[in-house]
Amino acid sequence: MKLAVLSFILSLSLHSVSGAVIVSRNPANDSEISGAQLLEISPTLASCPEYAKECRTADEAAPVITRAFALYNITALGERAAILANMLFESRFFLDDKSSVDEGAGTRNMMPWVHILAYALDLPATRQAALALYGNAMDISTEAIYMQGDQAGFKTKSAVRKLVIDNDELSFASAMWQYRFGGPKGTGCDAIKGLAGSGTKEGWDEYIEKCLYLSPSDKRTEVWNKTQSVLTL
Repeated sequence: MKLAVLSFILSLSLHSVSGAVIVSRNPANDSEISGAQLLEISPTLASCPEYAKECRTADEAAPVITRAFALYNITALGERAAILANMLFESRFFLDDKSSVDEGAGTRNMMPWVHILAYALDLPATRQAALALYGNAMDISTEAIYMQGDQAGFKTKSAVRKLVIDNDELSFASAMWQYRFGGPKGTGCDAIKGLAGSGTKEGWDEYIEKCLYLSPSDKRTEVWNKTQSVLTL
């Protein structure tokens, strides 16, 4: 195995969560999200349309989201509101876990392919399979993933994405992982001061623009406003 591979795996191991999926962990009270809160944000989460196979309801999503916040120790209201609002917006309120416009993108956070690759390589539960699909034939240094990862073919992208979206625990937790480790060049986004405490509109805008490289549109911000108000109650 190349030195770049060994170096990258070592760096990932410093912040990997042991076992990746901890379904029995008792969440901290201040990281809990309830089905009732999700329904207040969007009543559409009460049920899933028959055609939407990727859909998850509020009652299905809430405990998984709660575990993910606890797993990555995300407790500030401003952080939770921003992450949850973006998840809701990007997945069309949990209707989707695969992008129809961005090749290889997906998860409940609709992460771009390069972040999905880094995420799959980071998790003990998926690392070896991701290496077999991508890393054995290509450079998986941190810089290469973020700069050249998109050169992978569609079959590889789909196969790596499948590793994390076929498990709800991993698909939902992608948003929390991205916040901790998936920012510019893998540095994470938790240095955004505007999301500390209860959070601010400036912090939301900075999270969207500087961490996710997206635009804080009116519709996206409308979801954040609603999420922020519900979690504040």
